[in-house]
Parts: sequence; structure tokens; C-alpha cells
Amino acid sequence: MPRTPSLVNVYFWKAHLPTTMKLLQLSFMLTLVLLPSASAGLASHRKLNRAAGGNAIQGQYIIELDPSIPDSRGFATQVLKRAFQNNLIETYDYALKGFAVKDVPDMLLNFMLNMDDVISMTEDSVVEADAVQMNPTWGLDITDGQDNNRYTYTYTGRGVHVYILDTGIQANHRDFERRVKSCVSYTGEACGSDLNGHGTHVAGTVGSKTYGVAKKVFLHDVKVLNRRGSGSYSGVIAGIDYVARIKRGNPRRKMVLNMSLGGGRNISLNKAINAAAASGVMVVVAAGNSNQNACNFSPASASGALAVGSIDRNNRRSSWSNWGRCVNIFAPGSGIVSLSRTGGTSTKSGTSMASPHVAGVAALYLQAGRRTGFIVPDAVTSQLTDVRGALNRRVRTSQLP
Repeated sequence: MPRTPSLVNVYFWKAHLPTTMKLLQLSFMLTLVLLPSASAGLASHRKLNRAAGGNAIQGQYIIELDPSIPDSRGFATQVLKRAFQNNLIETYDYALKGFAVKDVPDMLLNFMLNMDDVISMTEDSVVEADAVQMNPTWGLDITDGQDNNRYTYTYTGRGVHVYILDTGIQANHRDFERRVKSCVSYTGEACGSDLNGHGTHVAGTVGSKTYGVAKKVFLHDVKVLNRRGSGSYSGVIAGIDYVARIKRGNPRRKMVLNMSLGGGRNISLNKAINAAAASGVMVVVAAGNSNQNACNFSPASASGALAVGSIDRNNRRSSWSNWGRCVNIFAPGSGIVSLSRTGGTSTKSGTSMASPHVAGVAALYLQAGRRTGFIVPDAVTSQLTDVRGALNRRVRTSQLP
């Protein structure tokens, strides 16, 4: 069977080909791309993954490339050419090799599906912050393994870097003590502020002076959700790719990535998470708030992530928390007090609030020199009710030396 024309043959020219021949080959391939498609719409294909849960973003796709491709942007530029350059959303080179596009013709999408260097094409979809209703307040004390109205700690997470993929962090909040060290945005909104409040609340639980589990960590704002608390998987993957790039440049840096967000199961996102985890980044994610099997959602279904369910003050799974074998551990998530974007505090509930408790604990483990793989074995066992197939484990820090 003849080999499908590969863009590598166009972009990475063989040195001995005359310039005229190169241009003729490129012109021929582009003509194939731009000819009217014989079929209406995007054809069904083994490489095409539809969005789960009916939350597809119309006309947006995440294209995963062969890892041997050296430059995703160069590859995408050659595929899209001038006519569709503005349709390129993101490029990925670290956690995932690939790019994301919007509003390109079906004939071009079909052409890419048949390229040997394209591993998969996944519909982009909506991802949202996993917070729910307001609830009464309870404290941090359960996280140290003892419910005694005190939070006892030896470690503070000093020297550990926690990356918050969320709606942003209100960096000037006094309780952060100027420990928000960087910001990058994939939403079109400016850095250094949080127009929603969700990200600031999450970051406060990880590492604020008063409400944080790890009170001296360095925090990093990776804005992937907008002021409405929603975003796209293509933007989230860009955030993960950014963190993976930082890790590659700083292999000895102790890094935790928290994702208090979720949507339908997405293969491309899960692959990016797994790659980041394999590089040495500890990835902690919210299990989701649908009272359903967490294995049907991303990022909770990613094998490289530590998926966190929510419990209430009575050690019972929160009624809305997802469950099942993909939930690795539980943490406080009902009625959690943390920082607000306006300078004070607010109370929120959700697996979004449970995940940063575990991210903070991960920072303590890294500072203490204890492998984060021990977080689940070290947890309190068999004290929770209604876990519905999830591991019956509640996070604690009392096992640290």
C-alpha cells in the first residue's frame, strides 16, 4: 500500500532536492488540500475522537503528532499555510506533541487525519471549574490526621513550586505574602488578577499564610479558565505543556500541578497529564462534581494524575462528589474557607476545594524528601462512608517524619 503523503516530507526537505522540485511538490500537496471535498462534513475515522458529554466546541480540534516531529509550530504552519494561519489556537511541544485549530475546512481536517504523522484528532470541548454551592465553615485540622480543632505541621512547602491551572490568582492578596512568582494566561485575560475568584480560593488552600496547607510554597498562576470559570481543553493542554517545559528546563525543581477543573473524558488531555507526570511533575486533580463515575471525566481519568474526591465534616463522601476506581483519595471539600479575589475570604464547596488540600500535602512531602507516591498509602483508611468503589482513604500529613 502506498504511504500517505506526510508533511514531514514537505517541511523537512531532503537536501538533495532541487528548489523547483520542492516547490512543485508543495504546490501539488496544497492543491489536494484545497480541492472541494467529495464528502459532506468531517468523515468518520479511526483517529478521530469525539468529545464526551456533549460539550464539544464547534469547529475546534486538538491534533496529536508523532513525537518524532521536532517542531509542532513549524508543522502546523506548513499544513495551514497563509489561508488558515489565524486558525491556529495553540501549539504543544513538551507534554504533548501537536497543535489545536479552529474553523478550518473539513477537507483540510480529513487530509490531516490521513497523514502518517498525525496520531489522533480530538474534538476540543468545554472544561469548567469544579466548585459548587456555599456551605458552613470547617477548618484545616482534619488534614493533619487529627480532628482536634488544630492544624499541626512541621513542614511548610518551602522551596516547592505549585502551579495552579485555574481562573487566575489575585497575586496582591496580602495572605499570599508575595509568593505568587509567575503568571501565564491562555484565556486572553491579563495576568496577575482573578476575575472569577475560583483560582484565588484554590491557591489559598494550597499555600496562603492563614488557610494554606503548605504555607511557604512558591505559587505560579497558569490561567486556563476565564472570568466565567470556563475554558477549553486546548487551552488546558497549553497550560500543562507550559509546566512541562519549565520542568524540562529545571529538572531538579520540586513541582506540583493542581487542576481543580473538569469535563468529559478527553484522550489528548489525559496523554498530556501522563507525560507531565512522567517528567517528574506531581499532578493533582479534582474528581468532579457530578455524582458519577470519575472514570468518565478528565482530568480525573488520567492514570498519571492523583484524582481527589470530596468529603464533608462527618467523613462522608460529599453528595455531589464523583466516585469509582479512578478516585485515588479523598480530602475536605464541603464548606471550605479560603481567600477571595476581593482581599478577604470566601467559602466554597467542590472537589475543586478538595484537590488543593492534596496538592498542598504533596508540597510538604516534596520538602520533606518523602516520595509523593506514599501520599495514598499514608492516608487514613476505612473511616469514610459512601465512597462507592473509590479507595477509602483520607489524606493526612501525620505520617511525615
